[in-house]
Amino acid sequence: MGQPVEDGLDPILAYTAGAAIEQLQWSSTQPDWVAICFSTKLQILRD
Repeated sequence: MGQPVEDGLDPILAYTAGAAIEQLQWSSTQPDWVAICFSTKLQILRD
């Protein structure tokens, strides 16, 4: 973080997990929610 991405645009949202993210899934019925799996953890986040 702290460095601009391609084309000089900064991300609107950023997330840092405690380990490499192994799986990511957006809800098909609730698009504001995303599930992230890393290490032995599951986090469900709302945009």
